[in-house]
Amino acid sequence: RMEHVIEDSRQRLKTVIENAPDAIFTYDTSGRFTSGNRKAEEILGYTKEEMIGKTFAESGIFTAESLAKTRDRLAKYKDGKETEPLPYEMVARDGHHVFVEVRGIPIVQGDKVEVIAIARDITDRKKTEEALRQSEEKLRAIFESISDSITVIDGDGSITEVNDAAIKLFGCKNREEALGTQALSFIAEEYQPSA
Repeated sequence: RMEHVIEDSRQRLKTVIENAPDAIFTYDTSGRFTSGNRKAEEILGYTKEEMIGKTFAESGIFTAESLAKTRDRLAKYKDGKETEPLPYEMVARDGHHVFVEVRGIPIVQGDKVEVIAIARDITDRKKTEEALRQSEEKLRAIFESISDSITVIDGDGSITEVNDAAIKLFGCKNREEALGTQALSFIAEEYQPSA
C-alpha cells in the first residue's frame, strides 16, 4: 500500500512539473542536465533526450556571457546555497535568442547535490524594455535638440528636468545646478505670481 501511495505521489508530481507554465530542468553541480519538462523543450526547441547528459558548455544553449554566469552559480550550488533569480540569454535550436530568469534550488542528498532550476521566459519583457529604452533615447535627443527653452517642474515648483537651451537661459553651469531649484527663482520678482 505504501509503495502505491509513493508511486501515486510521484506520478502527480511528474504531471505538475511536465505541465508547468515555466521551464523546469535539473542538473548536477558540473552543469550536466539530468531532466527537463515540456516547457523547457518548447522554449529552446531541443528534446529532453538531446539535452540530458550534456553540460551547459556542450549544449551550446548559453551565450558566452551567460555561460560565464553559470560557473559562479554552480560554485554556490556545490555549497548547497540557494540563489536569487538571475537573467540569462540563451540560444534556441533555430538560433533565436531567448531571455529567461532562472531560480536554482539545490537539493542536497548526502554528498550529492542536484539543482532544480525554474526558468521563466522573459523575452517579451526584455523586448519591451529595449523598445522603451530606444524610445527614451529618441525623446531625449529631441528634447536636447530643440532650441527653445524647456523646463519641467513638479507640483512643488521644483525643476525636475531642463534642456540645454534652458540651462543657457538660466545662466547655470550645468543641468545639476538647475535640478531641484525652485522654478520661480529664475523669474524676475515683478513677474512672479502674487501669493
